[in-house]
Amino acid sequence: MKTITADHHRSEIRGLLDKLAQKEQSVLIVEGKRDSFALKRLLPGAEIFSLADQKRSLYESAEHIASNFNEAILMLDADQKGKELSKKMITYLQSLGVKVNKGGEKLLKLANRRHIEDLHSVTL
Repeated sequence: MKTITADHHRSEIRGLLDKLAQKEQSVLIVEGKRDSFALKRLLPGAEIFSLADQKRSLYESAEHIASNFNEAILMLDADQKGKELSKKMITYLQSLGVKVNKGGEKLLKLANRRHIEDLHSVTL
């Protein structure tokens, strides 16, 4: 049986974060200001779009994203609100021709976290 060390686990999470940030013409979509702040600390060069910072509806946010990016990487929390937002954004973005990447959900599951802002403690 193969044992995974904490360092290996952190390295795997860091690798996935870096892979998500390097995608060209893509944007990381988060729910709020704390999520945005946490991701900016982890991925300083990444394009981040915070849904809470917008003065527009979810559909209008999707339209804005579609006009500026080819791919959207959902980095929404794994709580009930995040799951509901994720379903809506997937529907809206796909209807506008944007490729939706759910790598953020995989990242949270791998890190055993429900909130984006909690990722920092795992990658230290």
